[in-house]
Amino acid sequence: MREKYTDFIKKIQSMAKQLEVDNGKNFVNTSYISDFSIQANSVEQHIESIVEENRKLRIGIVGQVKAGKSSFLNALLFEGKEILPHAATPMTAALTKIEYAENPYAVVHYYTKKDWSSIEIYAEQANEEYNKKYKNLVLKQKPENLGKGMKRSVLELSDSQKQVLWKEVPEHLKNCYELVESSKESSIDLHDKLGTKDRISIENIEEGLADYVGVQGTYTPIVKFLEIGVNSELIKNGIEIIDTPGLGDPIQSRSFKTRNFLAQCDLVFILSPTTQFLGNEDIELMIKILPGNSIKHAVLVGSKFDSAMLTFPGRGKKKLIEVLHGTKKTLDRHAKATIDAAFSKTVGSANDTLGKIRDSLPPKYIIARLYSIAAKIKQNIEFNSEEKKTLENLQTLEGMKIEPEFLEELANIKNLKEKEFSEIYRQKEELISERATIYANDQKKLFIQKLDDIETESRQNLEMLNYADVDELEKQLTISKAALLGMKKEIKSIFSRHNINMKKYITSMNNDIKSLVSEYSDLSIKMDTRQHEIKHERGFWIFKQRHSKIVEEHYKYACVVDVIAHINEYIDDAERKISDDLNYVIDLEGIKREVKQAVSTAFLKTDATFDDVNIIGPVEQVLMQITVPPFNIVDRKKYQEMIEDFFPGGTVEGTVIHELNLEQRKVLQRIASDISDALEIKTKVISDLLDKNSMTFTDEMRQQIEEKINFIKEKMKNKKESVKNYENFIKHVHDEKCELIQMNLGDK
Repeated sequence: MREKYTDFIKKIQSMAKQLEVDNGKNFVNTSYISDFSIQANSVEQHIESIVEENRKLRIGIVGQVKAGKSSFLNALLFEGKEILPHAATPMTAALTKIEYAENPYAVVHYYTKKDWSSIEIYAEQANEEYNKKYKNLVLKQKPENLGKGMKRSVLELSDSQKQVLWKEVPEHLKNCYELVESSKESSIDLHDKLGTKDRISIENIEEGLADYVGVQGTYTPIVKFLEIGVNSELIKNGIEIIDTPGLGDPIQSRSFKTRNFLAQCDLVFILSPTTQFLGNEDIELMIKILPGNSIKHAVLVGSKFDSAMLTFPGRGKKKLIEVLHGTKKTLDRHAKATIDAAFSKTVGSANDTLGKIRDSLPPKYIIARLYSIAAKIKQNIEFNSEEKKTLENLQTLEGMKIEPEFLEELANIKNLKEKEFSEIYRQKEELISERATIYANDQKKLFIQKLDDIETESRQNLEMLNYADVDELEKQLTISKAALLGMKKEIKSIFSRHNINMKKYITSMNNDIKSLVSEYSDLSIKMDTRQHEIKHERGFWIFKQRHSKIVEEHYKYACVVDVIAHINEYIDDAERKISDDLNYVIDLEGIKREVKQAVSTAFLKTDATFDDVNIIGPVEQVLMQITVPPFNIVDRKKYQEMIEDFFPGGTVEGTVIHELNLEQRKVLQRIASDISDALEIKTKVISDLLDKNSMTFTDEMRQQIEEKINFIKEKMKNKKESVKNYENFIKHVHDEKCELIQMNLGDK
């Protein structure tokens, strides 16, 4: 089997080399040849890793920041012990490759000096952003709110006020700032380690890694990624695990390394926190990143399932088993609806990946923290504050037990290990073989398309060379300039019209999201009874008698978790609407269709004999640059904290119910306002993009046409030889393409 992939690599490398030898850049735009060469080098690196004989099965752990990946791996590999610590920030979430080793070890790779320089620049920008927010806050202060003798330019802030300001600083900048500040607290000069790596032997892995990935670790701030060997039965028989910190990394080199590792994975576990289950980032991962790396197999895991259970409506009156099944049913429906919607909008490899994920539904739900708690009970180890809070919350459900076996069953880790990993081991060789076939076929298809593009461009150039002379080309250039000048107004009109439609569409979308607030503003008020003992005395002195009676009191209460559930449901609805509607904000196909029509009409007006075949290429190249930038939804944790800070208890009674309802409405309005602000920024970005294209389109078209015509004019200096060379080049590319089509790399 390996031979056919080796032959494929040799074939691609030979093609890339031959395109260089044939001076392919003398026949087509240089980008075609350089793209082919870059992709050929990349394929060689990845396919060698994928088809390596007797290699291990590679499993990627992917998901949003704080999806619980470290807790999941600790439960899977280390029986719940906190070996892989939770990252203090997304920037300290180290990319980690884990394999089996009888004697534990670690290879620590540090950031390069260039990486660290980028981090310091981002940190400085974060500081500037914070200072701007601080100055704005100072200017808003009334004189009576300032301390005695304080000037308006100075304002002492409490820690909580500082935290509020920092929350307004963009996440990626804040993360870099925290990283740099953390590095300053180190007892040694970390700069000496930049650009190096250390291999360390670890007798006690829990203690050995603490210095490199622990929250207080000496080297934690400058660790780029880790390779560690652990003695774990789960991966003993040929499995390697890659724990990713997330793909939206501001440090490009680490993001590239993450993607590089991910490209070698045979399957992935997608962790999605159930409180924000299958958000935009998760869907983006499924429809773009996984198919882009030829990954078809994925296990969908809903993490932090206890948090979803605690937001289940009316949970206070239901048994644990009812809440568990009800929450699971709700999440199952949500998963199916979300993936079905994404599936209906995708084609090709993205559709294949989503189809396999859809077939594997329902998701697996876990509470990794409970598995860790069970381990601590067995070893008589004290719980940390987060573990205590988890147990306190779950104990409000009837039927909850604080027993190791019960907690392990509820955590669902053992069940997942037994079912999923036994199946993975059973299919191991098949998965490895299939992965190689899928990757090779995807790359084959890509290279056939690249060769077809080169052939098409070459044939168009040859046609111009055969049927035009210098005067004709000069005439075409003059016609092109006149046509482009004539169409400038129409092109601007097209982009302007779509710009106006885009703004109307986003305004309508914004109004719809605001109107959703009313659906989540009500507060469920519950009734219950409790008993009080009333004591009273009768008589006096030695004749005094004490009496008591039990009185039943009816009272109203409301649950704070219901409010948090409303907040999450509102954000979920807003996310779905934005995700669905953003695809239609700009009618890209409409713009392309209208622009092509305008171009053809303008050229035909200038010259009735115009053949639009020669102009479609440049038009396509310019239009390819128009894309809709992604939209980042709000940080829901911030809004949950607003409620929890005001109402730290689980329930409220009396007049506080009204206060909770008011705060709920206030927070929902704040979310709607923040989404509105984000959409305003998005509107400006898209509007600026359309305005830019309306002004530069004809100039870029002219540049593309001039380059092409000057290219052909140069060839005409020795037309006979150029035509012959073109014919040979086209024949060679066509033959190579046909040979590649015939190459059998196995069925997907």
